[in-house]
Amino acid sequence: MVLSSFKTNPQILSNAGSLPDPPTLDGYRNAFTDVELERALLNTLIYSVGGTAGELTTGFLAAYPTSRLAFPGRRTLTVAFSVALADPLVGLIVPEFFIMRYLSLFDGTDPLLFRDVLPAFVRDHAGIPRQPAA
Repeated sequence: MVLSSFKTNPQILSNAGSLPDPPTLDGYRNAFTDVELERALLNTLIYSVGGTAGELTTGFLAAYPTSRLAFPGRRTLTVAFSVALADPLVGLIVPEFFIMRYLSLFDGTDPLLFRDVLPAFVRDHAGIPRQPAA
């Protein structure tokens, strides 16, 4: 695939495994001129940094009371969190798509962050018991 990025379109279709002759950077020029690659890369950066920061924040908010406070069912809650994290998310893709389509959460960066951060916040904080009043 890397070698093919330095080939012309006819070279890719004729000899997939050969070296490019002559090597060209036209594919990279086309990627930045014909397609809005800069916007796609910016969206990817915003989504990945924002999603990671949101996940880390909600994870820390859930982990701190679980690790520092003594309460009945603490071990069970920790096991439940661990099992929930081990669940493969691939099985949730289709239902998530239908929910996002129903709520019109497409085309933008805000819906992407909303889709990842809010469910993580709810998942991480739903089962934490309240601190008893002293």
